[in-house]
Amino acid sequence: MVFAHTITELFLVFTLTDDLCCHTLNVAVLDSKNNVICENLGIPKQFPAIAYLIPDGQFTPGEYRAIIYIDIVPKWETCFVIL
Repeated sequence: MVFAHTITELFLVFTLTDDLCCHTLNVAVLDSKNNVICENLGIPKQFPAIAYLIPDGQFTPGEYRAIIYIDIVPKWETCFVIL
């Protein structure tokens, strides 16, 4: 996924299944240097769950990764680029 650096919001939307009801959902977004730029720990167990990534000012061009953890285990990862 590629986005312009002028975006003001970027949404990562996902839905949890009922079998995850007793687990903790965590989301981290990292830049190309593996610096955490957004971290949502213990997102409430609502269906669907939405984590908001809203930068201070604007995004710096580069590559980013969003990682979703169930408890402390990484379960899903996606990458995106800001031009």
